Amino acid sequence: MNGGHGLTETDRNLLFHAARKLYRSTTDKQVIKTSFMDALLTTRREYTRIGSVLGMRFHAEITTELGESKVDYIVRLCYIEPEELDQMVWGQFSPEFYEELTKAGLN
Repeated sequence: MNGGHGLTETDRNLLFHAARKLYRSTTDKQVIKTSFMDALLTTRREYTRIGSVLGMRFHAEITTELGESKVDYIVRLCYIEPEELDQMVWGQFSPEFYEELTKAGLN
């Protein structure tokens, strides 16, 4: 994270789904609007490594109820490519969260 507040589990999960969608698209940016987050997600489609983890790099400028943040993160290719992972989450979420994913066009 470049600066700002920490990310909640819900924030991380939303950014994960948004990165997977952006990876499959022909554009390099995506606007995300939900009831708990507004964000601009971008990628240069570059692969980077953190330790032994290799993945595509993403950048997000987000605004939540906690404030504004800039986040750089990578998503491993084994998690970004397979379509069967579309329902993958990093935790347990309420049905409302999945409704937000659908409204944001991420599910």
